[in-house]
Amino acid sequence: MPSSTSNSKPRLILQALAVCGLVLAGYQVIVSAHVVPPSDGIDMWEDNRVRAEHYLYDRGPSTPIALVGSSLTANLKASYFDQPIENLGFHGGDGLTGLDIIRRSGSKPSVVVVEVDETLDRGVDKPFVDGLFQQPLYSARRKVTMLRQEYQPASVLVCAVKNRAKRGRASSDDAPKGGPVEDKLHALLISHILATDRKPLSPIEVDKCRRACDELGKVVDALKGDGSRVVLMEIPGEVEVGASPRQMALRTLTHECLPEGRFEWLASPPARTWRTADGVHLIKPDAKFFAAYVESRLQPGVAQK
Repeated sequence: MPSSTSNSKPRLILQALAVCGLVLAGYQVIVSAHVVPPSDGIDMWEDNRVRAEHYLYDRGPSTPIALVGSSLTANLKASYFDQPIENLGFHGGDGLTGLDIIRRSGSKPSVVVVEVDETLDRGVDKPFVDGLFQQPLYSARRKVTMLRQEYQPASVLVCAVKNRAKRGRASSDDAPKGGPVEDKLHALLISHILATDRKPLSPIEVDKCRRACDELGKVVDALKGDGSRVVLMEIPGEVEVGASPRQMALRTLTHECLPEGRFEWLASPPARTWRTADGVHLIKPDAKFFAAYVESRLQPGVAQK
């Protein structure tokens, strides 16, 4: 005779599954009702994922411009632009990864702005891109929004706590902190970058740059063939770093591989002293200034000269 305990196990399992289903359904309801605030991710990988999913699922016809690049591009926040944009700037990534997402999505923006610098030799982050398009989750995330990275409960909770802490502080990131300690640290970061950038490009680096530019050129040609306008962009930074032998050689090489007669380059911005937080990424006021400049140069009929 079967015991009552063995008979109750399937019932308990079914009850547990039913409870889980109700909890998940309830979470999806409050996410769809915009009760749950979306997160930006709690680390660089999650931030990259959220950016990519925004492009894949939320981009509409009113967002004609997409920026692709590394964390330098990610630093040009969408809020710095007057018109809607999609920012596919990825921490630790490069423009080729963003371009591959655009290609595989089948949704082409009217204008694509591509960051061109030494990050191009990182190449397409294939595991990251493949993960975005993996079925059946790729299709499911379009309908079931709670499956997207920005609505993962742990990320939502951590970001809510961080945002609450930020509101409680009076500090601002509109300018460098200043002071002897901060200035010394900033100088140390730049000196560390210059220790590498004072060296000439090696033959291997030249070859990697040429191959990356060749790949970029093919992708740009394909986008232009589909009717998109593609603008190549160099993001300014510290004068010392930009004038280093390595950076000057890289700029010369990329312009040689991607000539202005064949490709559209963003015209150089007005001369000014660009300030960075770490020797690489523009501080907020300078990032805002450059974003406004980029937007002004993308207006129809504006020549990049």
